[in-house]
Amino acid sequence: MSDIDGFMKDVYAREAEGQTGIGNFVAIPHGKSEFVSKNGVAIGITENEIPWESLDDHGAKVVILFAVGNDMEAAKEHLKLLSLFARKLGKDKVVAKLLNSESAEDVVEAFA
Repeated sequence: MSDIDGFMKDVYAREAEGQTGIGNFVAIPHGKSEFVSKNGVAIGITENEIPWESLDDHGAKVVILFAVGNDMEAAKEHLKLLSLFARKLGKDKVVAKLLNSESAEDVVEAFA
């Protein structure tokens, strides 16, 4: 990542376009950014609900942040990642495991 502030501005710009809270205490903020040289994902989990605009009017406890470049190849990879995560996060069992995770290993296991 070449400019964290620039990347964050791009994420906030995407948030302004529409909600990224998918419900069930999960949010997937993302934004295509010229400042991302390699796509990546960061997952944060908190016990306390963060106010977040979402489909079910709940805040977020699981935040999955996608860092995505803005070229065509990055966009294709981004869609694949979103699809993969959406399928997993559509399962209440996976979300329950994420909400109860205490380590990075628990998070990986939830998605396995």
